[in-house]
Amino acid sequence: MTKPRIFVSSTYYDLKHIRSNLETFIDNMGYDSILFEKGDIPYKSTAPLDISCYDEIDSCHMFILIIGGRYGSPSSELREKKDEDEICTEYNSVTIEEYRVARETDIPIFIFVEKNVYSEYRTYKENRDAEFEIKYAYVDNINVFKLLDEINQQDRNNVMRDFDKFEDISNWLRDQWAGLFADYLMNQRNEKIVKGMSTKIEELSQLTATLREYTESIMRKVQPDDYEEIINNEKEKNILLQKRLFKSEHVIKYIMREDKTLKVDTLYSVFKKVKSYEDFIENIGINDKIKDELLNNMSVKIDYEQLRLRIGLREDM
Repeated sequence: MTKPRIFVSSTYYDLKHIRSNLETFIDNMGYDSILFEKGDIPYKSTAPLDISCYDEIDSCHMFILIIGGRYGSPSSELREKKDEDEICTEYNSVTIEEYRVARETDIPIFIFVEKNVYSEYRTYKENRDAEFEIKYAYVDNINVFKLLDEINQQDRNNVMRDFDKFEDISNWLRDQWAGLFADYLMNQRNEKIVKGMSTKIEELSQLTATLREYTESIMRKVQPDDYEEIINNEKEKNILLQKRLFKSEHVIKYIMREDKTLKVDTLYSVFKKVKSYEDFIENIGINDKIKDELLNNMSVKIDYEQLRLRIGLREDM
């Protein structure tokens, strides 16, 4: 049975006790803890050590970031510059790069900040534009604060908790993971309900098609001169209704918000022609960044067949 793999990221020497407690806590929960000191990461002989850590995150299900007062070792990319001034001033470290990889992978991220560091971060924010230099007691480099800035600037997956002792971390993780499991069970139940509704919608769609064909055959006999015009008017009304339903879908709203040049008529026309959600996204002419979000983010992605049923599109239309 596959277990959730949880990557633990932090500087090592100052947070060694937290990492050790996290390893025990995660393993006792029945999950797999991934820490470099455990030997869980297969290091490649052809690349710097930190590259192997970044690659391993891609196969993990969750990511825990612990932020203390140390900036950490510079990333291999930064070390290649071989300029000590650049290494000290540029905003980059192995821990920061691990966080960015986890964010790009779009797995759940749990972020904990030492209480003293978080208190000093508030001082840093109040004085970031000050002309005088401030010496901070609990951090060795203000790049720690820049990481907190970067996290706060994200629009999701960026909740931070301060901690004073390990129990602050373990208690919150236990509650969060219980919530994730409850959400999973609820989604499983809702998925069954949605499938049942889809079946009913499809049955109604087929019944509507039969009634339409029956009505049209009657009209051909009763009003042979103008039935074509009446039918065409009804079809136009139906198309307008379909477009309104189509435009109200969250994914269509998202696309039109991200790319204001795309209009609903264009998107609707493409949607009618394609055979899958992936084909739809590939053929609407959006940039690669939005395309990746639409194809890989499960909170945005939709079920193509269910959308066709919801707006009343059938193969014969």
